[in-house]
Amino acid sequence: MIDSEQSSEEDTFRRSGDEMSARPTTTGIEAPPAGDREAQHAYYAALRDRGEVLWDEGRRAWLVVSHRMAKELARREEKSVRSAMAFRRERFLGMDWDTYAWYQGGHRRINLLTGEEHQRVHRWWMSVFTPKVIDTWRADVIRPVVHAQIGRLGRTGRTELGLLADGVHIRIIAGTVGMPWTDDAWMERWERLSEANQRVKWYMSEASVPEEIVQAGLEASAEIRDELLTWVRHHCGGTGDSLLEMMWRDFPSLLEDVTEEDVLANLKPSFETNSTRAVIRNALHTVASRPDLRDGLAEGTVDASLFVEEVFRLHSGFVPPRVALEDFELGGALIRAGETIVAVAGSANIDPERFPDAEAFRPERHGIRDHFLFNQGKRSCPGQALGRAEIEETVLCTIARLPRLRLDPDAEPPRFSVVGNDARWAPLHVLYDV
Repeated sequence: MIDSEQSSEEDTFRRSGDEMSARPTTTGIEAPPAGDREAQHAYYAALRDRGEVLWDEGRRAWLVVSHRMAKELARREEKSVRSAMAFRRERFLGMDWDTYAWYQGGHRRINLLTGEEHQRVHRWWMSVFTPKVIDTWRADVIRPVVHAQIGRLGRTGRTELGLLADGVHIRIIAGTVGMPWTDDAWMERWERLSEANQRVKWYMSEASVPEEIVQAGLEASAEIRDELLTWVRHHCGGTGDSLLEMMWRDFPSLLEDVTEEDVLANLKPSFETNSTRAVIRNALHTVASRPDLRDGLAEGTVDASLFVEEVFRLHSGFVPPRVALEDFELGGALIRAGETIVAVAGSANIDPERFPDAEAFRPERHGIRDHFLFNQGKRSCPGQALGRAEIEETVLCTIARLPRLRLDPDAEPPRFSVVGNDARWAPLHVLYDV
């Protein structure tokens, strides 16, 4: 980004802070504590009853709670609003901007890019995960990883499925890159580093981040960067079909003067596992709590690809926040330049104005992919095709390997909560036939 653009964004950010200080809370509704999904959905319904766009003093942000306005906000990407991750300012997430960019992987990470440069990289990510590539990875990486993780659970007839959900995604990404995903000690270290690195982003939609969380995230990021750089260099010039080799081959046509730092910056997001771990938990909770869906998937009467879409719709948190680039009106609210706007995906995805009988699990419903789990528009999640395949295969392999999977009535029951931007069920104590 050129210096004049940076100065303009920092100025609007400072100005909005002064104007927002005296603004009253307009939601007037306390979010429920972690517990059941029904309470969370009732909270969203109460918000929608107040309006489509509401000011939240606690977050110091506008909440967009209707599907209609969440879609309109997505249409305004890079026109009236910009992702908070790419909106340059003096400090963000408890760091100065250069430190924040380093923590993210580098200034040319896709999430930090803007304009045409961002669109070129985004289009590449969306196109690289072709059905052929995904099908190859299903056979060569995804299923082997899932089966190996299920094998680690043992055959006792009971387990905590969070162990499966939390270990799958990072190993699948390692497999697509060519890393040793079968090395448990190596991968468990990566899981710990990823957790510490990502904990900072739990505060993306909050007003501040505890200093100790920032420091732990920076330390973890340093280790991740050092390790990834070794693999980036190892795959330079490769002719295979690993993710890194494809990046090295194609990135010179996307970005000028590509460096190993640029490749590292765009590989690092793949290892940030919180969102995928949460969605896998939600899918496994659904099959364990709904024998009809579990059996329908096993028998092929429930379409697995549509099943995961309905899981996505019914179990969502927040779209990462945006910052207004100009004054504009949205849903009757005047948004001022520099103010933060957060689309509440969990509310928009169950808006009855868009989804009739919104609380029901209906994989056959019309427009089932019109949800915001992956965001929409120019900054939709570029890895969503791989994510869909991961979750579908995890569910199918699990119900095949753990017959008559069901929640354990004698163990601690699962609780639904929103952690950072993600909604998840935990713990997941289950029984199965042996």
